[in-house]
Amino acid sequence: MSVMRGLEAVAPSARMARPVRGTASPSRAAATSAAIVTTLIAAGAIAGTQTFSGPLQSTRAAFNAAAGCDLKKESFDSFPPGSVISSMPGVDAVMTNEDANGNAIGFPIVDGNSPITPPNWLVNVGNGRPPFSPWVVRPIAGAFIHAFGQVNAQGDWVRVQGFDAKDVLVVSVDAPPIGAGAFAGFVTDVPVARVVVTPLGNFDGANGLDDLTVSIVPPEPCPADLNHDGIVDGADLGELLSAWGTSAFDLACDGSTDGADLGVLLAAWGACG
Repeated sequence: MSVMRGLEAVAPSARMARPVRGTASPSRAAATSAAIVTTLIAAGAIAGTQTFSGPLQSTRAAFNAAAGCDLKKESFDSFPPGSVISSMPGVDAVMTNEDANGNAIGFPIVDGNSPITPPNWLVNVGNGRPPFSPWVVRPIAGAFIHAFGQVNAQGDWVRVQGFDAKDVLVVSVDAPPIGAGAFAGFVTDVPVARVVVTPLGNFDGANGLDDLTVSIVPPEPCPADLNHDGIVDGADLGELLSAWGTSAFDLACDGSTDGADLGVLLAAWGACG
């Protein structure tokens, strides 16, 4: 897991969209802005954004703790294999019939032989979708995505990218191939209007996505600061221990205040921000 912090919370589009001096064309200025934003993302300098990539269980647990308990998940298990997917009742988002550049392609379809997250998954080919087609996800009308995660249902390499309403890249994270499955996602306070998940590592350009997790609620800035005094310390530990066995401080979103929540609190120990 990597944590992206450091730059004050100014929308990347506002920060990077100034005209380039001299005779540079608008397209060249836009390309320069995009390159700067990409560099900042790679350096971990976009404030309020965390990225997650690694083994399925441990990485998803860390993601869940950062995103909060407003997460919703679409497993695609309620759809018969062969179903064409656009709306997803499990999450506050829709799957679109577009490629990464906005060109029209078919909607993705459900397959029923996931080796990692059985029984179902979402494939990126078929229904008029050529090899290496990405999945493009948008939030429901009037909302923005603040947390997004997915499981590599074939264990192949994928890239998850989030774009703001001006189509400026604000977050990017890769999930490398892991035989037992990998999780990749992000949590951000920057409103994301479009997420693109691109298969990168499968030789035939066919891949699977599953357990799509989305939240349209901005994340808590310091969820382990239980008494809201700007620091995670012994006072918060006392609060958590006093609620042991209840759901009062369920930081890990598993229904109970227990050892998982203690782990989350200890990992966040120190000043917030």
